[in-house]
Formats: sequence, C-alpha cells, structure tokens
Amino acid sequence: MSAGVGGGLSRSPRGDALAAVALLLLVLLAYERSPIATSVDSYYSVPIARSIVHDGDTDLEEIRTTADPDAAFGLVEVDGHLRSYFPIGAPLLAAPLVALHDAVFGPERGHDAEKRAAAFLTALAAVVVFAIARRQLALPSAALLALVFAFCTPAWSTASRGLWSHGPGMLLVAGAWLLLLEATPRRAVLAGLALGLAYATRPTHALSIVAFTGVVLAARRAVLWPFAAALALALGAFVAWSHSVYGDWLPPYYQSRLLRRDVLPGDALAGLLVSPSRGLLVYSPIFLLVPLGVWLAVRRRRFGAFEAAALAVPIAHTAVCASFPHWWGGSSYGPRLFTDVMPHLTLLLAPVLAWIAAGRGAARLAVAGSFAALAAISFAIHLRGATSREVWAWHSDPVPIRARWERIWDWSDPQFLRGLGSPPPGRRAAPAAARERLAPTLGDVARRTRSGTPRTRAHVEFVEGEVVVVSDVLVGKRAHFLEVALDHDDAYVLELLDGDRVLCRFEAGPRRTLPGLRVYRLPLGDACRGARALRLAGHGGDGRFALGHVAVQ
Repeated sequence: MSAGVGGGLSRSPRGDALAAVALLLLVLLAYERSPIATSVDSYYSVPIARSIVHDGDTDLEEIRTTADPDAAFGLVEVDGHLRSYFPIGAPLLAAPLVALHDAVFGPERGHDAEKRAAAFLTALAAVVVFAIARRQLALPSAALLALVFAFCTPAWSTASRGLWSHGPGMLLVAGAWLLLLEATPRRAVLAGLALGLAYATRPTHALSIVAFTGVVLAARRAVLWPFAAALALALGAFVAWSHSVYGDWLPPYYQSRLLRRDVLPGDALAGLLVSPSRGLLVYSPIFLLVPLGVWLAVRRRRFGAFEAAALAVPIAHTAVCASFPHWWGGSSYGPRLFTDVMPHLTLLLAPVLAWIAAGRGAARLAVAGSFAALAAISFAIHLRGATSREVWAWHSDPVPIRARWERIWDWSDPQFLRGLGSPPPGRRAAPAAARERLAPTLGDVARRTRSGTPRTRAHVEFVEGEVVVVSDVLVGKRAHFLEVALDHDDAYVLELLDGDRVLCRFEAGPRRTLPGLRVYRLPLGDACRGARALRLAGHGGDGRFALGHVAVQ
C-alpha cells in the first residue's frame, strides 16, 4: 500500500486477473445463495434507479398512487414532487444494474433486483480489496484477505443484502484507494470523481475525502491538481443537484442532528465496539488483530500515508457514529454503521498476513492460529446475518429497538444467537387476565398523537403465545394507517374488532417483506377507530390480540 511495498513480489497480470474473476464469481454465488434480503432504508432505491433510467430524474412520482408521502417511511414531498429522504448515490450507481436486471427478468422482480445489485457492488468491492492487497501480499494471502472482507464483516450481513448506501460507498472508496496507489493524472481524476460520488452515497465518507486528500498532499503531490479539480467537480455537481431538487445546498439527510442527548458518548462508544448486539469487535473479532497489523507496519517501516489514512478514518468514523442520536443503527444486524470503513480495517490486517507468510516459528504459528480462529468466529456470526430470519426479527421482538435501545447490552439475548436457544425474554404466553384487559382504542391512540408533528408514530405491540405482532399507527395530514408486521409467512386475513363485532376486514397482501416479517399497511377509516382487538385468520389458525402496550413516541 505504501510506496515501494510489495516490490519484491512476483506478480502476473494474467494470474491476478483470473484470480479476481474467480473471486468475483465465488463471492457472487455465495451472496446469491444467502436467503436474507433487506429493504428498510433502501426500500425506494430500485424505484429511484428506474426513474433515473426511464425518466432522467430522481423523483418518485411514478409510485405516488401506491405510496402516501405522509405515511410512507423515507419519503418527503418537495415542491409537489415525491422524493426519497435517503442519499441518491446508491440508486445512481445501481441504475445500470437495475436496468439490466429488468431487461433480463422483468420489472416485477424489483426486490430481486435490489438484492442482486447490492450483491454485485459488494462483491466488486471485495475484488478491489484483493487488488489493493496484492500490492504487498502474495496471491493466496491477498485472496484470503479479500474473503475476510467479503464474509467476515458487515459486507456480507448488511451491504450485500439490500441497496443500503454502505455497499456502493465501500466500492467507491476502495476504488479511489486503488487508483491513487499508482497515480497518474487520469487515475487521479477518476479517484476524485469516485470520492465525490462516495459522499453522495453517505455523508460520513467526507472522512475518507479528507484522509485521501491528505494522502495526495503527502505522497502523490504530482497529481494534486487533477485530483482536486475532479473532486471539486463531483462535489459541486452534488451540491447543485441538491439545490435544484430540495431547494437547499445539502439534502435533508445530510442535515441530520448529530448532537447526543439521551446517553453519554462514552456509552455509545462502548456500545459500538463491544455490546453483544451492535459491537464491532463482537461481530467481527478478526479486527482485534488490527493493532498488531499497525505495529508490524510501523516496525517494518511500511506505515505510510495510505496506512495512516486507513487508521485515521475508522477512528474518526467511530467518534462520528457515537454522536448520532440513534448510534445503534436502527433495525439492522450487528455493527451496520461500521460497514463504510470495512475496506480500511480489512487492509490494516495485510501486514499480519505478510508477517505470517514471511517465515516460521512459534510466534507466527500462534498468530496464524489466532487469525484463523477469529476469522472463523466472524464468518459464523455474519453467516447468521445473511441466512437467519430469526436474527432480523430480533430488532422488533420482544420490544422494538427504537423503543428500548438498551436491549443491545442484553447478553442473555444477543442478536447473533437469536433462534439458536430458548425463546427471547418476554416472548411467552400472556396471562388470560392480561389478554382480556381492554386497551385504548385505535382512535384514542390517533388522537393522542395529534399533538405531535404532522407525521408521528405510536407503537403498539401484541404478544400472544409464540406470535409477535409489532405495529405502528402512522398519523399523517390526510390519513391514518396501522402497519402490522407479522413473524409468520402465512397469508392472513386481518380483522379489527370491538368485542365480537367486526369493524374492519382486510384481505390485501403485504405491503412489503422484511427478513422474517410480512408488513401490512391497513388504512384506518372512521369505522375502525373504535377497535379494541386485532384478529388474525391464517393457515396457522386463528389468533386474537388485545390492542395494548401503547407507548406514544
């Protein structure tokens, strides 16, 4: 990575190219075979990509009839146009892939398009990590490091599961890194454009922009002006687009509040690093060897500008994430917010593999054994995130994470172990007296939320035996909706009741599918407002649940 590193390695362009293709196909196959697909913050990424391809714009007017701007998550209305709240970079980068997928499989396979586009972009990032590592490692070691990136980090359990902003951002930052290693004016221009687009995928990539600008100033000054001009062009285009679309120099997502109010930053730092359900070092313990990698690089006089950037960005990123009001990453798996810096941390392990391969001895054998054991644990944990529906249901069962974030510290129910042991705490049959107790009606909940903002959520939870239902009453300017997320795959008929009287009956299919959940959006007309119970009728039998446990947020 540093200047001159790897000069003694035997490198065959043809052999490296074949290895890169094999790596890409292997990772793509594994990602395709992993069943979990997520569509949370990324729910509108594919529609936006289609809008870019077919209409040349980034709005969502095409889906206005099926998405209410006051009730749908992640939508904002600006000057009469329906738009996404989330960054534009991921849909922009995925647009060619979505167009190709639609041409081959048809546009009705939208969820498959999202997962496959995300998998391809993340697998391509693994190939770029391999190419960077190859500058200082023999081919087998470089391939091993790329596989660690692909399967022992949130690249597998998060970035490849849906078009979050993380996967495209990782690809762009790693691509800029590779381009700057052997910088020519043309490569520097491409690196500047890549970093500018990375910022359009996620604002925290501003840290990589600062770090790699420092790299250019310290070690690639000959290409400073081409790099700076391209970076300024990309950022200027992003700012101009934001002003034309949102009427502001930065989109709403980039203006989120960063000041912490609910917990001390120290608690957030500990939670981000070592908590059982969000800790980076718990979910990817392979990174416990990063300090050894840094020490080896310094000792061997190979800790240059690129290594300094690779170390500085994750440290700064951790501090920034600790300042987020929702630093635990919401409804996600493990340390999602660290996904952006996986290329940096993974490549800091390269000196460890280089040292292991350089000789023999008890110390090297011990480190090699530790590397293998930690990589195996990391692989097993992220395998669960990519294949288990139970671990994804954890964030809403038994209590939604947004309502009680301190669940991330519960060692009796860590997310990565969900489904392997006994039922989670609180998931037990409710006493008969509690089931019969009358709860506030849906109308009462709606009226209570009227005092809040125009778009307010009231959480309603139902627990009965082994079925858990988590619902939101979404109060908009024009309508009320009840969103019901069921942890069963059966098709249900849903009825809202007052006593034995059926007030409303819904037979529509789910609005969207999350890992292990089917989400129904039920419009609440005036006839539904007096409902005191929800009844589910499906292949698994009938179930009746009191509308209780109301907590207005």
